[in-house]
Amino acid sequence: MLCDYGCGQEAKYQFKNGKWCCSKNVSQCSEIKNKIRTSFEEIIKFVESEGYEILSKKEDYKDQFSYLWFRCPEGHEFPATWVNFKNGSRCPKCANNKKGKILSKKLRTPFKKIIKFVENEDYVLLSRKEDYINCQSKLW
Repeated sequence: MLCDYGCGQEAKYQFKNGKWCCSKNVSQCSEIKNKIRTSFEEIIKFVESEGYEILSKKEDYKDQFSYLWFRCPEGHEFPATWVNFKNGSRCPKCANNKKGKILSKKLRTPFKKIIKFVENEDYVLLSRKEDYINCQSKLW
């Protein structure tokens, strides 16, 4: 059986949606990677339009899940994947500014929403609300 996502490789994994894929994670399928890959030049253009600077080199960018280094307008340097940056995750220091000034476009996801998401995936969230600061927080 071949991968349902069109890469032509042998399918080994079946997902909840019934489709078969050559990779455990569909985003690692070569066909999907090629479809969702943004050029590094496009990334630079977008990052600069948001007032940020990209510090990583083109060679550091393999796919949307590669960690890249950014500098925010306040001068803080931080790593983020391209997909997270594109979806609104920005400088963790600025997002947690004690003065209440939030520079990122996307506000913190409510903890109740995280609990619901985790439970819908048939997992149990072990972390407490106090453990959650922002999207960079490691949760159990």
